[in-house]
Amino acid sequence: MRFVTLNTWGMRGEWKEREARFRERVEQLAPDILTLQETVHAPGNQQARRLLGDGFHIAEAREREPGRVGAPPGQGISTASRWPVGRVFEVDLNLTERTGDFACTCLVTEILAPQPLGRIWVANHFPDYQLDHERERRL
Repeated sequence: MRFVTLNTWGMRGEWKEREARFRERVEQLAPDILTLQETVHAPGNQQARRLLGDGFHIAEAREREPGRVGAPPGQGISTASRWPVGRVFEVDLNLTERTGDFACTCLVTEILAPQPLGRIWVANHFPDYQLDHERERRL
């Protein structure tokens, strides 16, 4: 089994160049499961689906950012699998008033892999990123 995790950094920076490199590397690595952070999931912008194509089942977190300077609305986390997805749930990590502008969540996805692997649980953890928010990360 091959597993890849990557912060896509939304659509910031040289996005067209990064998008091409992302697709190229995913093809080379041939992962079975990916956890992606800072993907955009909004009407008309399904970044994970566009990056991965139809060869993956994708679970999208409901918790998404409203948009702020440098980050479009709908940024959050996604988990993708070449195998079907079963149950999906989220653990809310917005534990204090300081996390309101960030999609703090943990997306837990059941992957229905073939035998001999069988069922796999994947946790895509996306805590508060700010350096002075250690309390929120510990909680």
